[in-house]
Amino acid sequence: MKAVSKIHRLRIGIATVGLLAFVGVNMASAKPVSSGGKAVSGYNAIPSKLPGSVASQGFECCQTDEFGDQVILGGTGRTLQSMSVVMVSFACEAGRWDTNNCVSSPGATFPVPLTFTIYDDEDGDGVPGDVLAQQTQIVNIRYRPSASPECGDGRWFDTRDKLCYNGFAQTIEMSFATPITLPDGVIWSVAFNTTTSGHDPIGPQACNLTPQGCPYDSLNVGAFSAPNAPYVGIDVDEDEAFRNGVMEPDWTGFRPLGAIKTRK
Repeated sequence: MKAVSKIHRLRIGIATVGLLAFVGVNMASAKPVSSGGKAVSGYNAIPSKLPGSVASQGFECCQTDEFGDQVILGGTGRTLQSMSVVMVSFACEAGRWDTNNCVSSPGATFPVPLTFTIYDDEDGDGVPGDVLAQQTQIVNIRYRPSASPECGDGRWFDTRDKLCYNGFAQTIEMSFATPITLPDGVIWSVAFNTTTSGHDPIGPQACNLTPQGCPYDSLNVGAFSAPNAPYVGIDVDEDEAFRNGVMEPDWTGFRPLGAIKTRK
């Protein structure tokens, strides 16, 4: 898997764990959020109105340990407040998205420890320097909705978009209580473990033997270049994304969906 081209790896993630998506939910508070599309201080590639799902990078399917981007912060504030990322869930409580029999209770969630990291990149070479900020928090990720009869092919129907999707996009925001001053240039990332991927793979569990599998194995990170994004800050190279410790080429059109909120 690691020998294939980067853009092919992303497309495998989409094909293996779903393609379409669009509207963010902060699952830590289980309330809708609008954390994107606004000119705040820091960096923001997340539109304020996501579709039901978006293209995404798989972790379990594509042996991804960590995913993010090299950015330059905008505005005048450099004290870190929070980080956000768009997660795309294809997990079902029963059945599977790709066998057309997905069933999930409305609002049902599963816990996943997410780790947000900001590396120093003040010299702008794209090589991650010192870890400036890092925080792990167990967040509640929402299962994708049940298959809808309106779609007829196992996808769920978004009543706001009036469209059918395989995955479910949701925005996760994590606050940083300890004041940390950031430089202009940083690399941000999000990481989590799956059965065989991550910095510390979970390994076989009882859920691996169920028809639906372990829900974290059907969890991706959004990679979607929204119009006019980023809304604050600079994506150093739209053709590159930070994956498994290095900057990779061939990501044009698939910008990692993250945000760093800062203040003075």
